[in-house]
Amino acid sequence: MKYLLRTILVLAVFLGMGCDCEGYWDEEPEYKSCKLTDFQLHHLNNEGIEPIEATSAGIKKEAYILRIDLITDSLLSNNNYSFYKLEDGIIKLDINTINTFNQDYPVGADIRPCFTNYPGTVEQDIGDYTQKGDTIDIMTGSKIYLALRTIPQAGLHSFKVTLTLASGKKIEKETTPIVLY
Repeated sequence: MKYLLRTILVLAVFLGMGCDCEGYWDEEPEYKSCKLTDFQLHHLNNEGIEPIEATSAGIKKEAYILRIDLITDSLLSNNNYSFYKLEDGIIKLDINTINTFNQDYPVGADIRPCFTNYPGTVEQDIGDYTQKGDTIDIMTGSKIYLALRTIPQAGLHSFKVTLTLASGKKIEKETTPIVLY
Protein backbone atom coordinates (compact mmCIF):
# COMPACT_ATOMS: atom_id res chain seq x y z
CA MET A 1 0.00 0.00 0.00
CA LYS A 2 2.87 2.31 0.89
CA TYR A 3 4.52 1.81 -2.52
CA LEU A 4 1.21 2.18 -4.35
CA LEU A 5 0.63 5.61 -2.78
CA ARG A 6 4.17 6.75 -3.73
CA THR A 7 3.70 5.46 -7.27
CA ILE A 8 0.41 7.33 -7.67
CA LEU A 9 1.99 10.51 -6.27
CA VAL A 10 5.00 10.29 -8.63
CA LEU A 11 2.69 9.56 -11.55
CA ALA A 12 0.54 12.61 -10.70
CA VAL A 13 3.64 14.83 -10.60
CA PHE A 14 4.84 13.61 -13.99
CA LEU A 15 1.42 14.02 -15.54
CA GLY A 16 1.20 17.55 -14.14
CA MET A 17 4.58 18.41 -15.64
CA GLY A 18 3.42 17.14 -18.99
CA CYS A 19 0.57 19.66 -19.28
CA ASP A 20 1.22 22.12 -22.07
CA CYS A 21 0.38 25.69 -21.15
CA GLU A 22 2.74 27.01 -23.81
CA GLY A 23 1.29 29.89 -25.73
CA TYR A 24 -1.23 30.78 -23.06
CA TRP A 25 0.67 33.89 -21.97
CA ASP A 26 1.95 34.63 -25.46
CA GLU A 27 -1.47 35.38 -26.91
CA GLU A 28 -2.11 38.97 -27.89
CA PRO A 29 -5.16 40.24 -25.99
CA GLU A 30 -8.20 41.22 -27.98
CA TYR A 31 -8.46 45.00 -28.00
CA LYS A 32 -11.65 47.00 -28.28
CA SER A 33 -11.24 50.08 -30.42
CA CYS A 34 -12.05 53.50 -28.95
CA LYS A 35 -11.57 57.18 -29.75
CA LEU A 36 -10.41 59.89 -27.37
CA THR A 37 -13.18 62.50 -27.35
CA ASP A 38 -12.13 64.79 -24.50
CA PHE A 39 -10.34 64.97 -21.17
CA GLN A 40 -10.84 66.59 -17.78
CA LEU A 41 -8.30 68.02 -15.35
CA HIS A 42 -8.39 67.67 -11.57
CA HIS A 43 -6.21 68.98 -8.73
CA LEU A 44 -5.44 66.30 -6.12
CA ASN A 45 -4.04 66.61 -2.63
CA ASN A 46 -1.57 63.84 -1.71
CA GLU A 47 -1.07 64.73 1.97
CA GLY A 48 -2.99 61.73 3.29
CA ILE A 49 -2.99 58.00 2.74
CA GLU A 50 -4.16 58.37 -0.84
CA PRO A 51 -4.76 61.32 -3.19
CA ILE A 52 -8.08 63.13 -2.79
CA GLU A 53 -9.80 65.90 -4.75
CA ALA A 54 -8.44 69.29 -3.68
CA THR A 55 -10.51 71.81 -1.75
CA SER A 56 -10.69 75.50 -2.51
CA ALA A 57 -8.32 76.14 0.41
CA GLY A 58 -5.38 75.02 -1.70
CA ILE A 59 -2.70 72.36 -1.50
CA LYS A 60 0.79 72.16 -0.06
CA LYS A 61 3.25 72.52 -2.93
CA GLU A 62 4.90 69.20 -2.06
CA ALA A 63 1.57 67.32 -2.16
CA TYR A 64 0.18 68.45 -5.54
CA ILE A 65 -0.94 65.91 -8.15
CA LEU A 66 -2.51 66.70 -11.52
CA ARG A 67 -5.02 64.05 -12.64
CA ILE A 68 -5.99 63.83 -16.30
CA ASP A 69 -9.21 61.88 -16.94
CA LEU A 70 -9.29 60.58 -20.51
CA ILE A 71 -12.79 60.42 -21.99
CA THR A 72 -13.44 58.03 -24.86
CA ASP A 73 -16.43 57.04 -26.94
CA SER A 74 -16.40 53.64 -25.15
CA LEU A 75 -17.08 52.82 -21.53
CA LEU A 76 -13.80 51.55 -20.10
CA SER A 77 -13.98 48.37 -18.06
CA ASN A 78 -12.03 47.62 -14.88
CA ASN A 79 -11.80 44.00 -16.00
CA ASN A 80 -8.12 43.19 -16.60
CA TYR A 81 -9.02 40.87 -19.47
CA SER A 82 -10.69 43.61 -21.47
CA PHE A 83 -8.37 46.16 -23.05
CA TYR A 84 -9.15 49.22 -25.12
CA LYS A 85 -6.92 50.67 -27.82
CA LEU A 86 -7.10 54.27 -28.97
CA GLU A 87 -7.52 54.52 -32.74
CA ASP A 88 -5.55 57.78 -32.62
CA GLY A 89 -3.00 57.41 -29.82
CA ILE A 90 -1.56 60.20 -27.69
CA ILE A 91 1.99 60.95 -28.81
CA LYS A 92 2.67 64.01 -26.69
CA LEU A 93 1.44 65.48 -23.41
CA ASP A 94 2.43 69.10 -22.78
CA ILE A 95 1.90 71.14 -19.63
CA ASN A 96 2.47 74.89 -19.76
CA THR A 97 2.18 77.32 -16.88
CA ILE A 98 -0.37 80.13 -17.10
CA ASN A 99 1.28 82.00 -14.19
CA THR A 100 4.94 82.29 -13.26
CA PHE A 101 5.77 78.88 -11.83
CA ASN A 102 9.09 79.81 -10.23
CA GLN A 103 12.20 81.76 -11.25
CA ASP A 104 13.18 79.06 -13.76
CA TYR A 105 9.73 78.78 -15.38
CA PRO A 106 8.10 82.10 -16.37
CA VAL A 107 4.55 82.52 -17.76
CA GLY A 108 3.97 80.16 -20.71
CA ALA A 109 6.93 77.89 -19.93
CA ASP A 110 6.81 74.16 -20.59
CA ILE A 111 6.67 72.59 -17.14
CA ARG A 112 6.08 68.95 -18.16
CA PRO A 113 9.58 68.03 -16.86
CA CYS A 114 8.45 69.29 -13.43
CA PHE A 115 6.00 66.36 -13.17
CA THR A 116 6.53 62.63 -12.89
CA ASN A 117 4.21 59.63 -13.14
CA TYR A 118 2.58 58.99 -9.78
CA PRO A 119 3.29 55.41 -8.66
CA GLY A 120 0.71 53.04 -10.15
CA THR A 121 -1.14 52.36 -6.93
CA VAL A 122 -4.37 54.14 -7.76
CA GLU A 123 -7.42 52.80 -9.56
CA GLN A 124 -7.57 53.06 -13.37
CA ASP A 125 -4.04 54.48 -13.56
CA ILE A 126 -2.10 54.64 -16.81
CA GLY A 127 1.32 56.21 -17.12
CA ASP A 128 2.46 59.00 -19.41
CA TYR A 129 5.37 57.56 -21.35
CA THR A 130 5.24 60.08 -24.20
CA GLN A 131 8.41 61.77 -22.92
CA LYS A 132 10.24 58.52 -23.70
CA GLY A 133 8.87 58.53 -27.25
CA ASP A 134 6.11 55.99 -26.59
CA THR A 135 2.48 56.39 -27.59
CA ILE A 136 -0.39 56.12 -25.13
CA ASP A 137 -2.77 53.87 -27.00
CA ILE A 138 -3.45 50.82 -24.81
CA MET A 139 -6.07 51.91 -22.30
CA THR A 140 -5.93 49.59 -19.30
CA GLY A 141 -7.23 52.55 -17.32
CA SER A 142 -8.50 56.05 -18.00
CA LYS A 143 -6.60 58.34 -15.64
CA ILE A 144 -3.09 59.79 -15.78
CA TYR A 145 -1.69 60.88 -12.41
CA LEU A 146 1.24 63.32 -12.51
CA ALA A 147 2.97 64.27 -9.27
CA LEU A 148 4.72 67.61 -9.02
CA ARG A 149 8.42 67.11 -8.35
CA THR A 150 9.65 70.70 -8.77
CA ILE A 151 8.63 73.17 -6.09
CA PRO A 152 6.74 76.19 -7.46
CA GLN A 153 6.59 79.59 -5.83
CA ALA A 154 3.72 79.94 -3.38
CA GLY A 155 0.57 81.44 -4.81
CA LEU A 156 -2.16 80.98 -7.40
CA HIS A 157 -1.33 78.56 -10.22
CA SER A 158 -3.06 77.35 -13.37
CA PHE A 159 -1.81 75.05 -16.12
CA LYS A 160 -2.62 74.45 -19.79
CA VAL A 161 -2.52 70.77 -20.78
CA THR A 162 -2.27 69.82 -24.46
CA LEU A 163 -2.68 66.27 -25.74
CA THR A 164 -1.28 65.73 -29.24
CA LEU A 165 -2.68 62.72 -31.10
CA ALA A 166 -0.88 60.64 -33.73
CA SER A 167 -3.02 62.28 -36.45
CA GLY A 168 -1.69 65.71 -35.40
CA LYS A 169 -4.96 66.76 -33.73
CA LYS A 170 -4.49 68.67 -30.47
CA ILE A 171 -6.89 68.88 -27.55
CA GLU A 172 -6.22 71.63 -24.98
CA LYS A 173 -7.66 72.39 -21.55
CA GLU A 174 -6.77 74.74 -18.71
CA THR A 175 -6.98 73.83 -15.04
CA THR A 176 -9.00 75.91 -12.67
CA PRO A 177 -6.71 78.16 -10.60
CA ILE A 178 -5.41 76.54 -7.40
CA VAL A 179 -3.44 77.97 -4.50
CA LEU A 180 -0.19 76.11 -3.85
CA TYR A 181 1.35 77.05 -0.50
